[in-house]
Amino acid sequence: MPEIRNPYEYGKIETATFRGPNFRASPARSGDGRERRTELWAIVKPERTPCFRHWNLEFRPCFGFPSFGFRVSDYPPGVADVTTVRVCDVPIVGRSVAGQESFYRLPTLRSALEVGRCPDALVAVPNVFVTHAHLDHAAGVASYASQRTLQGLEPGRVFLPAEVKEGFEKILALHVSLEGFERYAAVLHGVRPGDRFPLRHDLEVDVIAGSHRIPCAGYVFCEMRRKLRRDLAGSPGEEIARLRERGVAVTEEVRTPLLAYPGDCDAGIFDAAPEIFRARILLLECTFLRPGEEEKAARYGHLHLSDIAARAGDFANEAIVLTHFSAKYSKDEIEQRVRTLPASLRDRVTAFA
Repeated sequence: MPEIRNPYEYGKIETATFRGPNFRASPARSGDGRERRTELWAIVKPERTPCFRHWNLEFRPCFGFPSFGFRVSDYPPGVADVTTVRVCDVPIVGRSVAGQESFYRLPTLRSALEVGRCPDALVAVPNVFVTHAHLDHAAGVASYASQRTLQGLEPGRVFLPAEVKEGFEKILALHVSLEGFERYAAVLHGVRPGDRFPLRHDLEVDVIAGSHRIPCAGYVFCEMRRKLRRDLAGSPGEEIARLRERGVAVTEEVRTPLLAYPGDCDAGIFDAAPEIFRARILLLECTFLRPGEEEKAARYGHLHLSDIAARAGDFANEAIVLTHFSAKYSKDEIEQRVRTLPASLRDRVTAFA
């Protein structure tokens, strides 16, 4: 069975039972011996547009004849893997390859950062935070709105820079007309640095400045907790109870920045949005890694690994997740390059690759 080395050469179709001049298959039998499955690899001619859809077909005996059903997956193994990391008890599930697609699902926060091409897993997410209008981050906005409409879901909220809201409204209006809907089940919110949006009673999102070559906004998820006032720390319980009986507030709200994400950015982000250094989790792009690529990174408005190393002493984060690597790097190279970061950073860094 050939390995997928170049997705333009092979597309994997699982559990089929036929052969043809452009296919090769290897059979496998289930444990009870009643169902026969094979793995089928379709060779795609390079001059044709490659298809990365993943078809799963199951053949079952039915009155002596095979019957089958199929399921399509957006991201087949070896072609476009979805990555999952868990830091500070926060799972981050998604995919990010520079110039191809970026999206991050945050299940415990009921939100997503970026929408990519809008894989199925994002449709049910009620809050989507888009940082900028490049299509690898925002192409799926219309698909998200359409799918929520088709599935009868409540309107989802899509947050994006105020500078691009009008453009996306025109895109959605065009697709609503083409699809014959009255309206989509999605609401666009234009955001600016300093805006704040509640997600639940103990969670808010702050909008921060971006630093990219087109309008960009970043986001910080903040947890709110009520804790005993600092001036009452160490006070006897009886005294605190008496104050409470007299109607005196004995607690205060404490906001903790949980996760910061500035989107695509260059080294200017460190001065434009210094609050990212204080979040427990920092999800930070690092598009370029190799020596000699520093000028290219700056020209396209991205970070180079050396930009991060140069500010090593500023990162107070518990965990730093580096992401948005160029497609030219293998996972092994990414991990090797990241290990060259200063020791003060290295043990806190996870590569989202």
